[in-house]
Amino acid sequence: MMDKNQVMIQFLMGCPAIQETPLFFNFAQEEEDTNHFLTISEDEKTIKDFVDGSRLRKYTFQIVSYKSVSHNPLVEADVINDENLEDLASVQAIVDWINEQNENQFFPNFGTGYTIESMKTVQTDPRLNGVDTSVNPPLAQYSVAVEVTYLDKTKMIWSTT
Repeated sequence: MMDKNQVMIQFLMGCPAIQETPLFFNFAQEEEDTNHFLTISEDEKTIKDFVDGSRLRKYTFQIVSYKSVSHNPLVEADVINDENLEDLASVQAIVDWINEQNENQFFPNFGTGYTIESMKTVQTDPRLNGVDTSVNPPLAQYSVAVEVTYLDKTKMIWSTT
């Protein structure tokens, strides 16, 4: 198998919302308008073992986005301040893009012996993990968990094809 983290990062670089902001792997300084690809300690597990030796597996990771927070009310002096809504929408665009790729069955390639069955976000909206007010400007942290379900055929005993 190709390194699944590298494959997923290359695949995610096709997302317009990610192309607009830097993407980091596992660690970077928390800065406004950055995205972080984070592995999860139990990121890969077998869902089902088949008699032929193949296995249905699930690989999970998170995308964490940092956005500045506006302390202005939504409406002030008849002016609508939608900065926080726009920031949330930019993270939602990542969720929508991933789920659209799943609907169109446009998946990354894990290499010979692996077939991706689905790739989708765990939730339909980004999760607000919190706001760090100790930095200037304050930063909101949004996260999106992504699950990739794939068939691992590398240990198959026989094949019907």
